Parts: sequence; structure tokens; C-alpha cells
Amino acid sequence: LLRRLGAGTVRVRRVADDADSLAEAIATSAAHLIVTTGGTAAGRSDHVRRVIVAGGGELVVAGVAMRPGHPVLLGRSVRGTPILGLPGNPLAAFACLLSFAPALLEGMAGLPMSEPAACADAGVSRHPRDTLLRPVRLQAGVPSLTGHDGSAMLAGLAGSDGFVVVPPDGVPLLLPMPGADAVAQPASFVASSLSA
Repeated sequence: LLRRLGAGTVRVRRVADDADSLAEAIATSAAHLIVTTGGTAAGRSDHVRRVIVAGGGELVVAGVAMRPGHPVLLGRSVRGTPILGLPGNPLAAFACLLSFAPALLEGMAGLPMSEPAACADAGVSRHPRDTLLRPVRLQAGVPSLTGHDGSAMLAGLAGSDGFVVVPPDGVPLLLPMPGADAVAQPASFVASSLSA
């Protein structure tokens, strides 16, 4: 997925779920971007935040008002390497990767940030504070929910074309799957075609 997003060479390193192993992996990484999965919340067994700070790095963003994926974080190692910390639940990790990695990779490459297309909300009720992300299929450019969209579920993701992103206020957006031919109808077209 990172390669499809334009990351180039990707190396996967499995690290034991303990602070010392994580600290060693971050300190010895030669990557231009480090992406971790799991351990981003603030619980006793979540190590990513503490390891970044204890290693002389900094937390730039420690949580975002989104569901799933609120414990996502963005940090910087002591050497200045960006660290994208994804939550451990699979759907949440995937939603956060599609939400944040493209902008990071584009910025690191000196490219302008791409803008997601506006789309219909697929019937997702708005949350008063958080942005909601739900996997959708596109049928004639109109998003419909796949179902099975809890943060730990992959079934709804498997047959999806992307995520509908529904903010507390503002226009819903489509985050397409990398490599998918996912084009949403403009939100105004969808609204008028659904009301007829």
C-alpha cells in the first residue's frame, strides 16, 4: 500500500511489542519515513508516544478527532525523521494511512498536496465533534456503505473502493483506494439525482 501511494522502496521490520525493541528500531532506521502500527494510544502497554519523546524526538500530533483512528500520531525522531504512528485496529490503521500518508509523501517529495473529491455522505450521520470514515463501494459514482465497518474489522474494507469522510460540518469527501478507479460524482449531482 505504501508503494502504491508513491513511497518507493519499502522495508518491513517486525518489532517486539516492548519499548526497548521499538526504541532500537527507530534509532537505527535509515528510512526517510517511519510508519508504525499499534501502540499509539496513551495506555500503559502503548509504547510509541513514550519512545519517541524518550529518544529525544517530539510528538507533532498526538491524536486526531476521527473515528476510527483517533489515536493516530505524527512525530519526529531525534534525527528529524517523520514517524507516522497508526492505530493497531486494522480498519483504523488503514483509514489513518490513507488519510495521512499521501500528504506526508507528497510533501516529502516537494509535490503539492492532492485534494480528495467531494462526494455524497453515503447516509453516514454526522458526529458532533469527530470526522467519521466509513468504507464504501462506488456505483455509478455514488458511494454506498459496505458494512462491517468497526475499527477492528476488515470485511467491509475488502470490497471497498475507498472511504467516505464525513466531517462534523462541511462537505463529505472520498478517499479512494490506491490504484482503484474510484471517481465519485460531484456532491451536487449526487444530491439532485437522489432527490428525484
